[in-house]
Amino acid sequence: MLKLYIEPCGENIWIERIIKHIPHITSTIEDCNYIVSSKIPYGCINSQLIQETLLSYTKKAIVFLLSDYNEPFDVPNNVLLFRAGMYKSKKKPNEYLIPYIWSEEGLDSLPPLIKRTHQPLVGFCGTRTSHPCRMGHLNRINMAPDIRKKFIIRSDHWAGKPHDKQVIADFVKNIKETYFTVCSRGAGNWSDRFYKVMFLGRIPIVVDTDIVLPFEDRINWRDIIVYCDSENDIANNIRNFWKKDIVQAQIKIKEIYDTYLKPEKWCKIITDEILIPT
Repeated sequence: MLKLYIEPCGENIWIERIIKHIPHITSTIEDCNYIVSSKIPYGCINSQLIQETLLSYTKKAIVFLLSDYNEPFDVPNNVLLFRAGMYKSKKKPNEYLIPYIWSEEGLDSLPPLIKRTHQPLVGFCGTRTSHPCRMGHLNRINMAPDIRKKFIIRSDHWAGKPHDKQVIADFVKNIKETYFTVCSRGAGNWSDRFYKVMFLGRIPIVVDTDIVLPFEDRINWRDIIVYCDSENDIANNIRNFWKKDIVQAQIKIKEIYDTYLKPEKWCKIITDEILIPT
């Protein structure tokens, strides 16, 4: 069994939320296989703190970085860095993607599958200003007369009220009522929306921004989502995907999520394939 020494977490509930899904026994710092760092708070973009933390361990350590800071770091060989987003071209061998570990508030009811209609329907609920690419991606869809849209444009992140029940309900409803959802990157080079759309059995639209997607070595993302190499491809890729069996596509998305991306499944995979082998 994997032996972990977990640094006192304090209010770092995100570390606790992850670790509870990793099969392990709690050990002492002297006898552990890994130290689990809790020095970096959720959302941290303090690059100096992050880099100092990565360099602070002499034993093997696991560091979780759940934030929008995606620039590269010096990651020592004894450290495994799991981060929400990064640039594929700058990824280090001991850096791994962590699927967004999120609260399922408002997402407890799996919506029924949507049967095919005459035209594809694309949704988006959020701000266009988190990253300049979002405006371009939405505009490309707006210019396609044969693609229906259901866009709710907010003036701020989560409409400035991230815990407001109505704001959350609007976001979830928009996903449930559309086949496709635009999952463009935000401030970080990743999208929490991507995981929520898959959880709800709907199809993400992703434009490559030098992103890393989960388990790229075993999941053919180009086959199960609308994956675009550039924003010029968005409309045509939606049209081409629309030729598929849309009901089966929704089933496949949910199957992939449940197999690989649910916290307990992801943690079991990384334990068996990354943590224990080393």
